[in-house]
Amino acid sequence: MAAFAEYFGDKKWSGSEKILSLVNVENKSNSLSFASGYPKAKDGYALMIKAAENKHLYGLPRNAFDGMKRISALTKKKKCNAELSSESLPDRIRAVITPEDTFIIPEEVLLTDVKDFYGEITRVGGSEPKIRFRTFGGTLYDGKASKELTRKIAEMLYQTVKIKAEIKWDPTASEIRSIKILHVEPHKVQPNSKLFGELRQSLGAHSEKYGSF
Repeated sequence: MAAFAEYFGDKKWSGSEKILSLVNVENKSNSLSFASGYPKAKDGYALMIKAAENKHLYGLPRNAFDGMKRISALTKKKKCNAELSSESLPDRIRAVITPEDTFIIPEEVLLTDVKDFYGEITRVGGSEPKIRFRTFGGTLYDGKASKELTRKIAEMLYQTVKIKAEIKWDPTASEIRSIKILHVEPHKVQPNSKLFGELRQSLGAHSEKYGSF
């Protein structure tokens, strides 16, 4: 549950009770009961149930991946089912993980693409070459680059640039997972009047139909 505390943004959670405590061992095949003093424990449990039902780990905090994979590995090793249940929910058995189940990990379905970013270099450096930049839309990104390219980018600190990068993104969450910077060049921000003028020229005769810019 510590992974969920961080996932839900509760990094300073310090309740008087343990986040997760073993409270009972039943005399069955192997049954463990846990209790939690963490306010959002039920929300975290719901995410685990969803992952078990859908057989993929989307939506889980990454620190929780290992726990789910261990449960799945145990079912294969012991040739048994793992049942996730809760006394506080109407249907006690909420999800079942079988030896035949294979969980899809987000990294296995990441897509690769090349994308252009426009913005400002805000930070360069680190033990491993890392570039931080802010797009014109205000979004901050971290990217990796070769040492040679990093030295070149360092000379563009706080300058507006065009960045060409290889990205890996998760199509299910529409989130960029990693950025590898391929090329960076200075980018001059054009005034709106010039941009609209170029647009008017590209429209040609159609500009009269849509009015003046």
